[in-house]
Amino acid sequence: MLTPINSDEQIIQMAKNGNEQAIPAILEKYGDSLYGIAFHKLQSESLASEVIKQTFVTFWQQLSDFDEQPEKLFNSLFKIMHQIIVDKYLQKAA
Repeated sequence: MLTPINSDEQIIQMAKNGNEQAIPAILEKYGDSLYGIAFHKLQSESLASEVIKQTFVTFWQQLSDFDEQPEKLFNSLFKIMHQIIVDKYLQKAA
C-alpha cells in the first residue's frame, strides 16, 4: 500500500525531483480550493478549469525558482493563478 502524500515538503521534493505525481498530489490537496476561487472570479467552469491547468503548468515551469518554504505552496499557487486570472480579464477587456 502506498503512503499518502500529504505534506507540502513531500510534494515540493517530489516536484523538484521531476516526479510528475506531485501534480496530482497538489490537486488533491489544493485543487478544490483553487478551482473554487477561480470559478468565483470567472463565473465559468471552462475558464476556471483552464486557469487551473495553466496554474500547474506555470508552477512546473517555474519550479527551479520556487521558494522551498512549504507553508508558501498554496500562496505561490494562488499568486500564479491570480496573475493568470488577471490576464484573462485583460484579454476580455481588450
